Amino acid sequence: QNMMSFAGGLAREGFHPYIHTFGVFVTRRPFDQVAMSIAVPNLPVRLLGFLPGLTTPGGVTHQAIDDVALFRAVPNMTILEVGDASEVESVMDVAESIDGPVYVRM
Repeated sequence: QNMMSFAGGLAREGFHPYIHTFGVFVTRRPFDQVAMSIAVPNLPVRLLGFLPGLTTPGGVTHQAIDDVALFRAVPNMTILEVGDASEVESVMDVAESIDGPVYVRM
């Protein structure tokens, strides 16, 4: 949660921070911080959520099964989904070209 607010502060100072953690820890746990500190002010923060969905080896506590639904409801948020290794290589360029916050699901 603090990581999201800190990233929002960095973005307000002109940086383009990237956050990388489990998908569930990008979306569900810090939802209010993402919405209020990043998305509503439309700041250029890149949120990288890995191992989304049911396939994570972390069990039910690490399954981000509602991440897309949650972030579709957040203003100014763009959601990108990668399908294979070649898209992982190119998604960073796409994310950087978007004005405002971006959630990359990988």
